[in-house]
Amino acid sequence: MTREPARGRPIVGRESELDLLDRWAQAALRGERQVVLITGEPGIGKTTLIDAFLERLASTHPLQLASGKCIEHYGPGEAYLPLLEAAGRLCRTPAGGPFLEVLHKYAPTWLVQLPALMTELDAPALERRAQGATRERMLREMAEALEAFCAEHGTVLVLEDLHWSDVSTLEWLASMAQRREPAMLLVIGTYRPADVRGGAHPLRGIVQQLLAREQAHELPLHPLGAAAIERYLSERFEGAALDKLCTAVADRTGGNPLFMINMVEYLTQRGVMVEQQGRWTLHEQALEATRHGVPESLRLLIEAQIERLDAEDQRVLEVASVLGIEFGVASVATGLQIGVEEAEERCESLARRAQFIRGQGAEQWPDGTLAERYRFLHALYQEVFYARIREAQRVRLHARLAARKEEAYGERAHEIATELAVHFERGLDVPKALRYLKLAGDNAMRRSAHAEAIASLESALALLPRLPDDPARVQSELSLQVSLGAAFMAVKGYGAREVGRAYARARELSRRLADPRQHVRVIWGLWSFYYVRGEHQTAHELAEQCLSLAQQLEDPVRLMQAHQAVGTSLVAQGDFVAARAHLEEGIRLYDAQPRRTDALQEPGVDSRAYLALVLWYLGYPDQAAQTAREGIALAEERAHPLSLAFAQGGASWVFHYRGEPDQTLALVDSVIALSREQGLPVWLANSMTLRGWALAERGQVEAGLALSREAIAGYHATGVTLFYPKVLAVMAEMHAKLGQHEEGLRRVAEALAMSGETGERTHEAELYRVKGELLLAADRDASQDGEHTGAAPRKRVEQAEACFQRALEIVRPQRARSLELRVVTSLGRLWHAQGRTAEARALLADTLRGFTEGLDTRDLRHARALLAELGDAPEADPSPPDDRALDPPRPPADRERVGRYAVLDTLGRGSMGQVYEGFDDKLDRRLAIKVLHRHLSDRYRQRLVAEAQALARLSHPNVVQVYEVGEASGDTFVAMELVRGQTLRQWAQRDPRPGWRECVEIYLQAGEGLASAHAERLIHRDFKPGNAILDDKGRVRVLDFGLARYIENVESIESDDAERVPPPETLGDDLLESRMTQTGNVVGTPAYMPPEQMMGQELDARSDQFSFCVALYEAIYGERPFAGQSMAGLVLAIKLGHVLPPPRGTTVPLALRQVLLRGLASDPERRWPSMQALLDALREVTTPRTRARRGRVILGLLLAAALGLGYAYVIASTR
Repeated sequence: MTREPARGRPIVGRESELDLLDRWAQAALRGERQVVLITGEPGIGKTTLIDAFLERLASTHPLQLASGKCIEHYGPGEAYLPLLEAAGRLCRTPAGGPFLEVLHKYAPTWLVQLPALMTELDAPALERRAQGATRERMLREMAEALEAFCAEHGTVLVLEDLHWSDVSTLEWLASMAQRREPAMLLVIGTYRPADVRGGAHPLRGIVQQLLAREQAHELPLHPLGAAAIERYLSERFEGAALDKLCTAVADRTGGNPLFMINMVEYLTQRGVMVEQQGRWTLHEQALEATRHGVPESLRLLIEAQIERLDAEDQRVLEVASVLGIEFGVASVATGLQIGVEEAEERCESLARRAQFIRGQGAEQWPDGTLAERYRFLHALYQEVFYARIREAQRVRLHARLAARKEEAYGERAHEIATELAVHFERGLDVPKALRYLKLAGDNAMRRSAHAEAIASLESALALLPRLPDDPARVQSELSLQVSLGAAFMAVKGYGAREVGRAYARARELSRRLADPRQHVRVIWGLWSFYYVRGEHQTAHELAEQCLSLAQQLEDPVRLMQAHQAVGTSLVAQGDFVAARAHLEEGIRLYDAQPRRTDALQEPGVDSRAYLALVLWYLGYPDQAAQTAREGIALAEERAHPLSLAFAQGGASWVFHYRGEPDQTLALVDSVIALSREQGLPVWLANSMTLRGWALAERGQVEAGLALSREAIAGYHATGVTLFYPKVLAVMAEMHAKLGQHEEGLRRVAEALAMSGETGERTHEAELYRVKGELLLAADRDASQDGEHTGAAPRKRVEQAEACFQRALEIVRPQRARSLELRVVTSLGRLWHAQGRTAEARALLADTLRGFTEGLDTRDLRHARALLAELGDAPEADPSPPDDRALDPPRPPADRERVGRYAVLDTLGRGSMGQVYEGFDDKLDRRLAIKVLHRHLSDRYRQRLVAEAQALARLSHPNVVQVYEVGEASGDTFVAMELVRGQTLRQWAQRDPRPGWRECVEIYLQAGEGLASAHAERLIHRDFKPGNAILDDKGRVRVLDFGLARYIENVESIESDDAERVPPPETLGDDLLESRMTQTGNVVGTPAYMPPEQMMGQELDARSDQFSFCVALYEAIYGERPFAGQSMAGLVLAIKLGHVLPPPRGTTVPLALRQVLLRGLASDPERRWPSMQALLDALREVTTPRTRARRGRVILGLLLAAALGLGYAYVIASTR
């Protein structure tokens, strides 16, 4: 035992309490941990009882003692203050070596909070181990460390004045009491019940809970009775007649021990008790004389005692009271402006006389100052001394003491930030008070003590009005608001309203400062808030702002974060292609940067987790699994608990999608354990959902559904909505396994409603598919129950097919091939049941051709099995869809006429229709005829017809003509002209290549065709060299207006998503020159697509201008203006506007390059005002002259059949 008992304070009347403490100590020594809470009013003797117990215990048992005290001035804001004090003191005892070892092994997050105990060699390794600390981890580590220590060393931990404690210490106490592992540990806490009753003091609820569960003992101390008072007086005044004195003391003090002791001293000093020749005598007359002169309260009595000290001692203790209940002599000397030795002598003299203070050992400051520490015998003494100091003098003392201690601690001043903040605030130095309150908040955040961090930061914000409203104050508030937002994120979740308020205020302030480095940090915080809340459009806009600011700063770390933010926002919106580009760029930037050791979460891990999901959506299940594994490996390498949860949690979804319950179960079990250990409620709920799914896949459906219900409750508790619709979809499928179709449909309805509210599109298609399957299952049950018979129309079946069609409308523009395969499989199965087997076979075979990997995954196995059942099997065809569209013509076997047109040959087949070469008997001309597939919805047909009719109204020599749109025998068809010639791509690749003047002149014709379309309020949306023909007569004609739109009807038409055949994302031009999608948010050919088109934004004529300039640039320079050998790289380069420099030795005029660069601007507002203005500018830099080498090439080219929308076709054969 190292605790020094108070001298001159004999204990009486506490025998039963001491016996109880002994009993609990014996239980602790048997390995039964004990928590004892000693309660009572001020002065009741809590500390005296503990001292007496420890003294008695030390004589019989060699126990270790660790003690810490909560401090009124700054205890509530200093996380784990008494525990850190106790740990530090224990390390300085003979048992300190073993305890330091267990801290090193079990509690690195605690050891880094005690820098004086770390060596320079240990520090870096410990800091790495402590990364990612959470509240749960802090609580667990100290509990485990103490348990390990107490396995061999019986220990008493004393925590005094818990009514002044920080929240984190109380949470640790509750956690420690609830653990069941054996430990030779006795924890003794003290508190004043009056200070805990009422209000929202956290100790009250903790005590009630522990007592109710019999996990703690309460030991209330009551006032001393007459017998105890008599005993005390008898021991104090041996041999005296004390009846009247006992009565007087009892009446005046009420049995309060502290009051009693001070009352007896007061009476003795006034001659009531007189010692003569070793015997005490009571002077009754003196006692009677004090009846009306004795102070009626304990405080007044203490004041009277103080007045008997000499002036210098009074002054010493007054300065000491400014420092708190415990103080260092070095600080007292600073306050008095005297030498340390002089101050030490006075304090030691008082302690020897047991007057107001007692010794606490020595302390050394970082600057080498060594001096004794003392403690007031009771908090009331400190309070009375402090109240005696004049206000102005208090201010000066606080300021002087703060300045000296700040100087002494130097670079380590942050270690005592809370203490310095109190002194600077009371010393009226607001700027420094703000600084140290901010540092105190940072300290608390590092300890995962977020409640304390919030308290410190809000205290700092309350001080701001004392400062002038200038840039310095704005900067201070900005820093505080950002930290406050982060603290609220940790306490209440990313989507809490308090988070939004803090970051919104921070954004206002950062705008006033006009500092992009600070602004980007604030915008990122706001993005996190809106993203997790599911407000995805706002989140995406903020992410784009982050990216723009990071680009301005040329800061690779901020760029990495910004690309991750944009990418994850795009995932939520279902824009998987663009999301992939940003996530891959974020990973590239991450991999190029040195690894940080202070990051709580690794962006490289997060980006890989999201990228893995994106790859699965896009149809790359094997790449998805590999990327997920890479993320886990990186998280394990970095030893980041939060990142590991993110990596494993994301991977569990990937393997869920792949249909691998065993792999999913292994991952989620790890995440669940990690989430409980680290306090990660969102990942806990997420993983419980997938654990439920895995159990259901193993046949334990009821158990799985119960787990998912528990997960739903967890989601509701966090307030997070991100990906919640998918959780509901998983539950709906479990309901379906149990035949609970209506309950499943309710889950889907809830999920669809939430998707509509939040704008989350990641899982919308899957929700419609699941809804369709539930409707069909409900219909089958109804049929078996006799609710309908025969061929009577079944409303549920019609609704199911509509759901599948709606899912296709959503998923195809997203290019989410894996989701599309699920929908097509469901739809194909339905059509097969309806007798539409040929349509089902064609649809399913076409979708399967897009997959080049993951052939053994569940969805692909099921799809191939269905196709085999339908009577066909897909042939391996890894080529892009455009290549398949160019297969040699084959004789038409299915029809002889389309309307009034004779069918001569088959030119090709797309996902939307069949294309034939036809003959018009009346007008004696050949033409191309496209017949739409019958399984397409009416919306597709209506949209295609509307677009074709709009194009038919356009008549220009540089545009291919559409002749007719009609209906025949239930088929919808489009008739258009055939063109003989070569594409501008073929023309530009001749040998020798055309010069820049000739290129401009040829492209001017194409530009006139586009300008004419713009004049009719049409935009092309997919202009490229392959979509313009140079015919045998030297005339250029633009074709393939299949993606064209009326500008005035963009909104209504764009809401109709169409089908497409997705090209494999491989390297090289096969990808870059194939169309990405057909209609919807992302449309066109990536190599020539403007950035606004990639982002699914509204287009206008300037969008065609961008594509035109890319094509002309390529013809002139022999390469496209934007680098990129993959989809991701190309998308990013175009969006960022990174134009390559011209080839060396080029003779192309600078003026021409400048014209093209303006047309290639990333922002449409910076391009030419119109296509005609661009053409005029081109004419200014060249002399009109056409030098086209004309070859007779008859080209059988179905441009855009792979996408199924083209209207113009070219017949080809070489002559």
